[in-house]
Amino acid sequence: MGACIDIQGNPLYNEPIRLVYQHLGTLKVTNIMTSINGTTGVNYYFNIVNPSGHVVKQLNIWGVALFRFIEYLVIYSILLSMLVPMFKLVRNIKLKKES
Repeated sequence: MGACIDIQGNPLYNEPIRLVYQHLGTLKVTNIMTSINGTTGVNYYFNIVNPSGHVVKQLNIWGVALFRFIEYLVIYSILLSMLVPMFKLVRNIKLKKES
């Protein structure tokens, strides 16, 4: 869910994308807002730009969403690996108090 909502990312979440494509140039994220009949839409464009300013690669939104999905999996895995032992400890303490 979060990967879909935070598709534009922030410098921290965009860092893996930048690292993967750093040999081609720098990552530039731009957005274009359009309003039609009172509805506003935002399109995000992830471009790899070379030093002269030319776009050498444009990442499609599905590729960016895949990066986000993997990032969230890693974050959740780290959180769970820290929380599960803590929950087990709390449960063991609670069981010892009951007996």
